[in-house]
Amino acid sequence: MKLEDLPNELFIEIFSYLNEIYFFLFLNRRFQQLIYQYCSILNLKSISKSQFDQLLDEETIEKCKSLQLSNSNETFGQIEYCLERYPLNIYFTRLQCLSLHKMRIINQSILYDLSLLTNLVSLKLGIVCSQIISIIDFSNLNKLKQLIVQSCLNTTWIQDLKRIQKDRDDPSLSEDSLSPLNFPQIENVDYTILNCCSHSIQFEWPLQLKHLKLVIKSTECIDLIPESLKNLTNLLNLKIYQKVNESSYPNGQIWQDLICSSFKFLKTFEYSFQFHFYSDDSNRIEEMIRSFSSDFYLKEKKWFSRCELFVDHSQAILYSLPNYYDRYTITTNSFDETILIYSNQIIQHRELSIIDLISNDYCHLIKRLYLSPIFSIRKISINKKNASKKFEILLKTLSQLYFLSIQINQLEILTNNWTNQSVCLPLSNKICSLKLSRDEYSSQWFDDISLREILRIFAFKCQHLSIRIPSPVDTLLSILREMNQLRSLKIPISMKNDESITMKWLEQQNCGLNYSNCHLINNQNNCYFWLGRD
Repeated sequence: MKLEDLPNELFIEIFSYLNEIYFFLFLNRRFQQLIYQYCSILNLKSISKSQFDQLLDEETIEKCKSLQLSNSNETFGQIEYCLERYPLNIYFTRLQCLSLHKMRIINQSILYDLSLLTNLVSLKLGIVCSQIISIIDFSNLNKLKQLIVQSCLNTTWIQDLKRIQKDRDDPSLSEDSLSPLNFPQIENVDYTILNCCSHSIQFEWPLQLKHLKLVIKSTECIDLIPESLKNLTNLLNLKIYQKVNESSYPNGQIWQDLICSSFKFLKTFEYSFQFHFYSDDSNRIEEMIRSFSSDFYLKEKKWFSRCELFVDHSQAILYSLPNYYDRYTITTNSFDETILIYSNQIIQHRELSIIDLISNDYCHLIKRLYLSPIFSIRKISINKKNASKKFEILLKTLSQLYFLSIQINQLEILTNNWTNQSVCLPLSNKICSLKLSRDEYSSQWFDDISLREILRIFAFKCQHLSIRIPSPVDTLLSILREMNQLRSLKIPISMKNDESITMKWLEQQNCGLNYSNCHLINNQNNCYFWLGRD
């Protein structure tokens, strides 16, 4: 039996499990008709502008129940581009799942539209301050079960604190006299805590929560988190990821006492704590490890931990096992400083950040990496000096590598002044997404020699290019003319006399771009291009 012999019903079922169905849109007319007629899931986070315009129309939107949009560097401005043409409260009233990835919400109009989507079950927002969102009434979203958001140190807007406080002050008040709760059916909250405003610190969580994930990116609130959770007696799953270095060490006893007293039904507890340490703190390290290796953790719950010490940087991280990080950092000798409490599990990583890989034990390090599923690592960031031969070995090891973030002077060193084909050729064949920066102490511009070599190596396959080096207009035009595979470009351009790059100006530059295949945004001295010349 051939693939084409499968019935339409089976293809429709297959499409319902796929995020990026637009890859099938132009294979043949049969797939195209099936997608247009039956597809209800639209993940547009990595789509080109031309694919977006071809896929999205009123007929497709009418059937849409799940929509994912993104303002990442790869599709910067996509959310505004979409919602200007198809307002949420008019075209997407049937939506059950909505994701607005990396959108910084600075006005209330889009929040008001969101409050009218009464069929929403899952909602993912970008960055929004509680001072903006707290004014909107979300009580009509009585079907919403999951909320994913990045916001400030005040969470009272998630479940209207005014009603809760009234209920506490006067329990005799009737239900009709109380203001309605925001998100009355919410069970799952994924909250990234940011220090993004001057709003007072206050944590209140919906009491009916069953699943809670906190990503902490502010040092001001770490000690307040355990106390804020004590009334969540229905919790089944708890995840705490501390992404900033704290001066105090994590304490397993505090979490053990909280779990025993408040979380009778808790099944899983995942955590990651970053903290500063010093070489003479061995006793405190041992004490911390003992607090996470009691009988409660190891025998009763079978929760295991690993502690890694990055000696050269006076930093450490303690995390539960198994733990599937999106990003993992390796420093010199870090593998030799790993303290394994107990585990027969292995950690999987998709993104690798490498610092100071100048070590006599480099080959040993590579062997240790082979013990983990190195084949799944797709992104790599290098921000310190390295030797070309070692980088060559690493390129051979990372079979699925597609993203590289590096300083341009380091790339020149690693490629031996752009001459080492054993490095240049794998980069040309693998790298689809490239982020270039310069040394923080350098005033270097993007010079003609570097530009010529970058174009020679990466023009073949690179689809996403982000440059953090001030560049003249000629550099921009050379990139747009020669890198025909590009779907997105971010670049800081220096213009004379306060001029700016506009679509009208671009159309006059003979680089093949116009309103139909390019969406341009000028933002904080950066030009963002969302392209579609495929």
